[in-house]
Amino acid sequence: GEQVSGAGSSDATNTNRIDYFNSSLTRNTSSMNATCRGWRGGRTPSYLVFSCDGSSIIGGQTSYAEAYNSSLSRTLFAKISTNTGQQCTASIGNYLIFFGSYETYFLNNSLTKTVGSPTYPSYPRNWPSGLTLGDYAVFAGGYLNNYSTIQNRFPTDVIAFDASLTYKTVGNLSNKGRSEGAATSIGNFGLFGGGQSYYMRDSGSYSSGQP
Repeated sequence: GEQVSGAGSSDATNTNRIDYFNSSLTRNTSSMNATCRGWRGGRTPSYLVFSCDGSSIIGGQTSYAEAYNSSLSRTLFAKISTNTGQQCTASIGNYLIFFGSYETYFLNNSLTKTVGSPTYPSYPRNWPSGLTLGDYAVFAGGYLNNYSTIQNRFPTDVIAFDASLTYKTVGNLSNKGRSEGAATSIGNFGLFGGGQSYYMRDSGSYSSGQP
């Protein structure tokens, strides 16, 4: 791959800028191949992966995704989705899952992408949240764009994938669904907090036993 080094570009928006820190918390900078909005990141066992929302690309670059190994050597590959900016990510086993928008994408440790389920062909599920919890990648929330009734635009279902990429619905968020929330895990717990919904802002948590 291409070795990362040097400062980022000097364009006014700096949307391709990378700030990276070593274990001594010393910062350095570099630049991504593409300049755009809507980046999403995650990891496979061997790579940190970033993919750009191809709908907002600046400058006509043709490669919107890039992966970095532990030496920060960079590999460029085809974009995950033209709607990456509306998706979220979580890792499980050998895969990084891009969940939301119209389709679900699985990226393996060889950086090969496949399309999976669930899909949302009529009402794209934008801005959900995702986390890794024990043996599962868990996703919740989002906004069903174009849905006719605004009260039903915020799904409450919680979806979990195992390492074989089999998914199941494991429960619901409390009260109302929400989009653009935060998600993270600690110990045996995964927390989905904040976000916006039609009626209220709320938070919910799931223990790894549910999963």
